[in-house]
Amino acid sequence: MFAKIVDNLVVKYPCNMSDVRQEFPETSIPDGVIEQFGYVNVEPTPTPVFNQLAQRLVQEYPILVNDVWIEKWRVDNLPEQQASANVRAKRDQLLRETDWCVIKALESNTSQDFEWAVYRQALRDITTQTGFPWTIDWPVNP
Repeated sequence: MFAKIVDNLVVKYPCNMSDVRQEFPETSIPDGVIEQFGYVNVEPTPTPVFNQLAQRLVQEYPILVNDVWIEKWRVDNLPEQQASANVRAKRDQLLRETDWCVIKALESNTSQDFEWAVYRQALRDITTQTGFPWTIDWPVNP
């Protein structure tokens, strides 16, 4: 991945060799000399950990650190209404996946297994957690 640099500022990112060739169609560009054409190699950085239900990952323009251009990431919160809806949808899916244990108890006229009951209640209580909807402590499926 490359970036177009003018006066030490990123003016276009991301770029690839097709972008360079399009800008310089009559020029052969051998490996290792792309900097002479105003482009720099951008070193990848680890993608930050984020809550995909309530946040989005944004790739910003690269930054220069110790003479090396590196990727820069930002994590933004989704609007609260959208994040809440996403978390509730996942919670509802997890509840549906465990409906079998409730149905089994009803069909056999027995009480629901305690561990499953606790798990399902914890799922229903997710919306009352501190930090909802951006920070969720998901219960562990028994």
